[in-house]
Amino acid sequence: KFYMTSIASVVFGMDIDCFGQLENEFEKKGKTLISLLGFAMVEIFPSLSVLLKIKVVNQDSENFFANLCKRIVRDRRGSKLEVKDVLGNLMHVAEENPDMTEYMMYKTCVQFFTDGYDTASRAVSVLIYHLTRNKEIQERVQEEIDDILKIRMR
Repeated sequence: KFYMTSIASVVFGMDIDCFGQLENEFEKKGKTLISLLGFAMVEIFPSLSVLLKIKVVNQDSENFFANLCKRIVRDRRGSKLEVKDVLGNLMHVAEENPDMTEYMMYKTCVQFFTDGYDTASRAVSVLIYHLTRNKEIQERVQEEIDDILKIRMR
């Protein structure tokens, strides 16, 4: 949930809350963007995957992010709004380099999303696993957190 909120802000400049009770559309589509079964099939049986037209990326989710990106770009261009995020940087590149199309911007944003989501979630999972298995490190982390909170509370 933290990563979904962060990626919405850093890549798309959106202020969404993925910690609420209900899943928002961004979170739903983000979770289903990559098919793990499809990815495994393509990696293990590439020829069969081509024959069966097995996709790694969920088309519905991909369309959602493509439309989201296009809408944000259109809105920002229409209002001359400048936002300091990945998409905003790509828009600046597009102004200087006409080869940077909206399609390339969208694909780059989706790439950031998929690469970062998997990496971040795995890293946090490994970290939590090791914290649960090592009492001494848990205590050290708790002491560091307490020290930081004491300093901030002053």
